[in-house]
Amino acid sequence: MGDNTVKLKRMFVQSDLHGTGIGEALLQSALTHAQKQGFTKIVLNTNEHMTRAHHFYEKHGFKNIGKTGTQLHYELELV
Repeated sequence: MGDNTVKLKRMFVQSDLHGTGIGEALLQSALTHAQKQGFTKIVLNTNEHMTRAHHFYEKHGFKNIGKTGTQLHYELELV
């Protein structure tokens, strides 16, 4: 991981709050904060069984860049 890369860890929204926009707000806040701090890339991992998370991150521009065991690796270039 380079100096201009930040890792997002453990973003979680309770299942009864899915679809309320909380996840969108959390992710947008993290992306905005990372950009303000000068980061140019954000990376994260998620379990292969968390298909809802895969769709969420891909919808927001994250690219799947590989897999290690049961963990899928994603990255997003920050503009």
